[in-house]
Amino acid sequence: MSTKKATSNDSDHGTDECGASTQSDRFPRSVPVATVVLAVVVVLSGCTGGGVLAPKAADAAGEEHSSSGESPPTFEEVAVQKGFEYETTGPNVGNGKGAVLVADYDNDGRTDVLTIGGDRPQLFRNTKSGFERTNALPALTNPVFKGGLFFDYDNDGWQDLLLLPRGSEAVFLENDGGTFRVRDIGLSVNLTWGTSAAAADYNQDGCLDVFITQNGDWRDTVPHRAQGKSLRHDNGNRNYLFRGNCSEFERVENAGIGGEKWSLATSFVDFTGDGWPDIHVANDFNYDVIYVNQRDGTFTRRRVDETNRHGMASEVADVNGDGRPDIFVTNIEYKRPERVWLMQNGLDMKSRGNNLLINRGNATFRDAATAYGVRRGGWGWSGNLVDLDNDGDLDLVHTTQDYNRKTGSPTNSQQTWKPTSKPPALWMRANDSFERINATRAGFEPSNGRGLAVLDYDKDGDRDLVVADASGKFKLYENRHVSGNWLQVQVKGTANQTAVGARVFVTTDAGTQIRYRNSRTNYFSQNSRTLHFGLANHTVRRVRVVWPDGTEHTFTNVSTNQSVVVRHDGSVTGENRTSVDGS
Repeated sequence: MSTKKATSNDSDHGTDECGASTQSDRFPRSVPVATVVLAVVVVLSGCTGGGVLAPKAADAAGEEHSSSGESPPTFEEVAVQKGFEYETTGPNVGNGKGAVLVADYDNDGRTDVLTIGGDRPQLFRNTKSGFERTNALPALTNPVFKGGLFFDYDNDGWQDLLLLPRGSEAVFLENDGGTFRVRDIGLSVNLTWGTSAAAADYNQDGCLDVFITQNGDWRDTVPHRAQGKSLRHDNGNRNYLFRGNCSEFERVENAGIGGEKWSLATSFVDFTGDGWPDIHVANDFNYDVIYVNQRDGTFTRRRVDETNRHGMASEVADVNGDGRPDIFVTNIEYKRPERVWLMQNGLDMKSRGNNLLINRGNATFRDAATAYGVRRGGWGWSGNLVDLDNDGDLDLVHTTQDYNRKTGSPTNSQQTWKPTSKPPALWMRANDSFERINATRAGFEPSNGRGLAVLDYDKDGDRDLVVADASGKFKLYENRHVSGNWLQVQVKGTANQTAVGARVFVTTDAGTQIRYRNSRTNYFSQNSRTLHFGLANHTVRRVRVVWPDGTEHTFTNVSTNQSVVVRHDGSVTGENRTSVDGS
């Protein structure tokens, strides 16, 4: 059965939708439901984003240990045997290199992988049994690309690609049936040090707009903060906002996007719950920033006072189950920073650790990283909140590294330093918080990790990982965890309505989970757009989709352990492209 609604008179609200009275221990009870209506846009709160977390006392040790009560998932590194061989080349400058973006570029239903950081960007096609290099990308002569973004700029159903360079113009590649060609559609801005980009429909015209961030030029200078200067007037490079009309873009000059920070990652997501996407920017050597959408084409800038450190990642998920998107930002943490030479050499590195920014609902946040046990992660880079064991809870993983440790400053001012490889930092949901897991025992190998992308490359219903190494070979981790039901949902828009910004609610007899369909980049990485729901031992009762224009569809009789495609016209199909909604 499929229903279509565009008002807030939703009979599915309450305990039936959000499971307040029926949730099990795996899906703790939700807060009461609240709905906010603006025009025809309906925004829900009160549903679990993978289970509710109640803060616990800080984990003073912050060390890796075994999770109590459950066996963590195990991973196997399979890059070579699956034909996924790529490594970075050349020197690392500033925040280094090593990016990985995933998307189904040829629309065959399998997730492909783009790697950046070697001699040239390389697109790997998923062959079902592994990966193979393709010639889908044209020859690219720019010497250094830092990151990129897959997004469907013209709503034709094919993922286009924006590549972000250092010291050159951004390169836009239009996807023409699985082959890319360079086009100038208004995004060819000259970038000093491009880092990340995100896409959303900020003016609600059905077409995607693009926000691009930059870092400072590490070849010439260091941030003002590292020089003991004012944080207010930084010396990074400006970020850019572009408005799209589904055929081309124009730069927006007077939208309230300002400042020249050393930005590293961004999310273009509705943080206020009014249906209009806002912007989060993770800044290095400074405060993070939220640009609040004023619904008139402009934004108001808000400083996130809980930050002021070294924001690397911008990961968005509903961590505490109140229906609002929260933000996880990787940072730098060492228990004894005085023993790390880099923290003594004038860069003013503050060992304050990660931020977990819990959304209060009005674009203000409280930092709860210590309370939830995820403060300490070493030198963090890309991070992901993802259900790794299909138990219905969001787990946490982020790339990290170490550096040569010294007891004092070197006597030779020209002495160089090298990173020390470490496996990614891993936390699993445990009772009311996260618990640090021994990543080596989980199967992760040491690397100088930067980008980290999540996908299900083998379509077996669990989350696999790709790690981009800044100074070596990229790694492909196959998830060997086999227990737990699951559902994967893809949402497809129309020529006049992007799917970016849609919210998907999956209800079982244990409660409701929410996922957000977005098109954004984390630190040098981009995840699969397929939304994944771990279901433990439960089965699906209902799938509900709220589109950016306020249209809603509800589907029943959707089987578990499959991938489904939901379209804006209200149709839903499974892997075999037959109806699964029972109508």
